[in-house]
Amino acid sequence: MRTKDQLKQVVERALYEPNSKAFLKREMQIIKEKYYYEHEDFLNDSLMNISEIASSETFIFNIQRNQIKRRLNKEEFINNYHGFCIDKNEGLTFEEYFEREEPKVKQKIKDEITALEKRHNNYIDKCNKIDSELRELKKELQEKKEPSKSKTGLPEKKTLKQFFDDDDDKYDNVIKVLADKGYINQETLIWTDKKNGYKSFAASTIKRLFEFGYLNSEPTNKEILNICRNTFKMKIGIDTVKRADVSSNNFSFLKPE
Repeated sequence: MRTKDQLKQVVERALYEPNSKAFLKREMQIIKEKYYYEHEDFLNDSLMNISEIASSETFIFNIQRNQIKRRLNKEEFINNYHGFCIDKNEGLTFEEYFEREEPKVKQKIKDEITALEKRHNNYIDKCNKIDSELRELKKELQEKKEPSKSKTGLPEKKTLKQFFDDDDDKYDNVIKVLADKGYINQETLIWTDKKNGYKSFAASTIKRLFEFGYLNSEPTNKEILNICRNTFKMKIGIDTVKRADVSSNNFSFLKPE
């Protein structure tokens, strides 16, 4: 999966694409296929990134504008006056020099600030455009999205508990067994065992729970991913779920129902 910085680069590139919405849509699909990064996650992260980019640009703009304005400080004129006297030797007093130079400096500063504001506003307009396009893509995604189906044809299940119908005793027993073995926290259900290969082992455990008759239906790979993420609060990709091999693990702690 791409890092946050890499995802941020996608948004930064979009700022200079003639058809930025098409570019974002294409990148969104590429990232999903290559890194199993869901469209919704890509859009949410990209919205956060474009907001950070705009905020950073505004922060830099304010610093640059203040630096330009500081050239109107009298101290700056004093420093420039000393240099002027050495170079030009025109015999002007400071007040005469100040009276002559101030209007010219003010006009120059005004021109510089106007140019700076124009560049800044153009950049922020681009950021706002990308923000709008990301929100449009998010809305389109939500409108197209249909409830996923499990292998039973019913809506996709999101948590482990949904695979136990109303059999709370059986569910509580599975949770207790996993907690007693040190795999999860019995209260939070967070997967706490971080031994090498623990993500694959967690996915295999869910598969074995079905084989042993604990679950009321066979979970799809996507449903196993849901359980790992939503029940066990684990960061895991679909490819790890697909590769998880039940036969390569020891499940002696589980007994067939």
